Amino acid sequence: RKNYSGLHFDKDSAIAKKGKINKLLLQSLYKHPFIESSYPKTTGPEIFNELFIQEALNKCEDKSIPSEDIIATLNQFTAELIIDAIEHYISSTPDCEILISGGGIHNNLLISKIENHFSSLNVSTTESNSIHPDAKEAIIFALLANELICGDTQTFGNGGSKMPAVAMGKISFPQ
Repeated sequence: RKNYSGLHFDKDSAIAKKGKINKLLLQSLYKHPFIESSYPKTTGPEIFNELFIQEALNKCEDKSIPSEDIIATLNQFTAELIIDAIEHYISSTPDCEILISGGGIHNNLLISKIENHFSSLNVSTTESNSIHPDAKEAIIFALLANELICGDTQTFGNGGSKMPAVAMGKISFPQ
């Protein structure tokens, strides 16, 4: 298999578009305990990394999956997880807008899968609201700091919503 370790991402989804989704590998990817953990949940490269992929490949019955098919399958896996998470939260509010931000916006195949699945909703990047999509974390931390200092005591999650309750942080002074 070709090793893509020199690449930081699949530019323009070029590799994934060449591959085919491998159903056996996709099933193997879904066997990770994180998938079954309850919402709210978050993760990153501490779980979804090369070791995760290698373990899924080792458990997979098909041992000769071309590299392009692995990337295409990972793209599909990512899209399905994002779609499942969005559906979990919008089931009680089906008339909503989906704003996408972060590195995934640069993966046009991933975005098209999300847009196609939610074709009845307005799906766009945060740029449509004048928020740079790559500035998500900086903006959210500024928002949380502002809400801690100036906001009211309300938290998300009231009124039967599936949104998790969010504490707006605390101020810690050096001793």
